Amino acid sequence: MKDKELAESVIDAVREPLVVLDGDLTIRRANDSFYRTFKVEPQETVGRRIYDLGNGQWDIPLLRQFLDEVLSSSRTFDDYLVEHDFPELGPRTMLLNARRIERMEWILLAIEDVTESRHALSALQEREDRLRLALEAGRMGAWEWDLRTDRSIWDARQYEIYGLEPDDDRVVRPTAALEFVHPSDRARTREKIDEVFKTDLDYQHEFRIVRPDGAVRWLVSHGMIIRDPSGRATRMVGMYYDITEQKETARRQKLLTDELNHRVKN
Repeated sequence: MKDKELAESVIDAVREPLVVLDGDLTIRRANDSFYRTFKVEPQETVGRRIYDLGNGQWDIPLLRQFLDEVLSSSRTFDDYLVEHDFPELGPRTMLLNARRIERMEWILLAIEDVTESRHALSALQEREDRLRLALEAGRMGAWEWDLRTDRSIWDARQYEIYGLEPDDDRVVRPTAALEFVHPSDRARTREKIDEVFKTDLDYQHEFRIVRPDGAVRWLVSHGMIIRDPSGRATRMVGMYYDITEQKETARRQKLLTDELNHRVKN
């Protein structure tokens, strides 16, 4: 099989949209994925300059810059991001990859439509931002315990609750993190964790910690076990909520109530 025939066979087999351009940026060939993705027909594509397709919808300044650099320098490009609003398709986000094949005087232009994945990533980022704001507003810290490696991951808020710097590695091991638990609450905390693994119920526990500066804080922790398809426990995730102020308010109210009852009795 000749080089050109082999190359054309490969082009047809590629799943992402692909076009072959000559030195004048005229389309010599395109694969089926290109036609399907951008809703064009072969008869209105082959033999036309790429900028003239679809009444000029591919006349995109960034695309011109991209291809001019390929022509002038024979450079190859990977993941060149281009965003464009097509008349029929609407706004699209594309990653362009180009290779210049000197022997056949071709430019191979691969076009990956990443619009949906970018939207999904943006939506995920928005959800993460909302969760972060909710955690900050609620004075909560998030944590994760990888049971396979026996290592913990804390968010910045959790380090703040414990009075630690974000690079403090003393809490990487969950057993080491228990050393910050108040000595009077440590045994019960271990029991609660063991109970979760035995019963598979969600973890919920109220306890005290002692910060490095000696300050005592009251925390409530909620967590749950994540299992893989085989049922093996792989992670435990949850959050801490600092309830020190609520505890102090309740303590003052109790003292006030006790004093009031004492006066009434007397």
